[in-house]
Amino acid sequence: MKIVITTTGDREKAEQMARDLVNSGLSPCVNIIDGVTSIYFWNNQINRDRENILLIKTERPEMVRDFIEKNHNYDVPEIIYVNGEIPPSKYSSWFHEYFEIFKS
Repeated sequence: MKIVITTTGDREKAEQMARDLVNSGLSPCVNIIDGVTSIYFWNNQINRDRENILLIKTERPEMVRDFIEKNHNYDVPEIIYVNGEIPPSKYSSWFHEYFEIFKS
């Protein structure tokens, strides 16, 4: 499993992206963490904004990356892959069954 991380300052956009990712078979679950403070360098200055983090669990990280690049409201969206491991469990069964439903 991979976890793809992205951020957006728009809560409505975060929810729409999460719904679209689940509906399209790219992720069985997206967590949205509200109200994080991001301090970053952009346009030759240090910026501070409130953002939402999306934690996108997937077996299709490249497709999620393509989705983010196409649908994100930022010119340069953050896209980070994190390797994850799901131990044998009911959650693991549920996670893998989702991708069986949405086989390409």
